[in-house]
Amino acid sequence: SSTATAKTTSSAATTAKTTTTTLTAAKKPLPQPNDPTASVSVSMLTYHEFTVKYADVVEQFMALESMEKSKEFLLRNGDVLLQENASNY
Repeated sequence: SSTATAKTTSSAATTAKTTTTTLTAAKKPLPQPNDPTASVSVSMLTYHEFTVKYADVVEQFMALESMEKSKEFLLRNGDVLLQENASNY
């Protein structure tokens, strides 16, 4: 008798789960940036795109003469300077 009750409860719970529906709002398109590379990760840029966008950062880093200034600059711009394209610059 207790087994039959358990099956009925289990069956009712399963039915409740299968009839539940979720409503979602329609998604509006996100605004697109004017610069197509603005939203692209630095690591996804081609070498040409990287040099056009970050040449000044790499040039500034190469011109630094002290280790302390290099350390500070690297901490601020590491996301750019530690990419493969920067090492090929």
